[in-house]
Amino acid sequence: MTIELDRRTALQTLGLGAAASVLGGSLLGDRAFAQAKDTVTIGWPSDVPSWDPNQRFTPDAQSIYKLVFDQPLDQNEKLDLVPKLITKWELAADGLSMTVELRDDVTFHNGDKMSAEDFKYTFFERIKAGHKVDTANSWRKVTDIEVQSPTRR
Repeated sequence: MTIELDRRTALQTLGLGAAASVLGGSLLGDRAFAQAKDTVTIGWPSDVPSWDPNQRFTPDAQSIYKLVFDQPLDQNEKLDLVPKLITKWELAADGLSMTVELRDDVTFHNGDKMSAEDFKYTFFERIKAGHKVDTANSWRKVTDIEVQSPTRR
């Protein structure tokens, strides 16, 4: 008899078997998997160096950062730009400025809505103030960010 399992089912089955062996061979209902509702536990070979979204150039931490933080733009498998926090962008004809539109449904962990001022602070003002952030080199030629509205720069 052959049983075919996909990767997810196999890992779940292995996890249940390991939990059963730790608990003396029997699962004790919800006590076997007791965990706070707002907690996620994962196994990872190394810790992230910082929870600052601008300190994300550590290769081992990239997957975790992408789970926790949205980035302005992403790339698909063809290396095309994909909207994330920025929904629209338009480069000026002279190539010296760019107008971008931000999502208006983004909130911080405390419920405050993200604004263009928050974006400017995160990706421009901190760097210009001399804070050591990994993304500083990406923004080195930006001379100013002009906020036109809460979601437009």
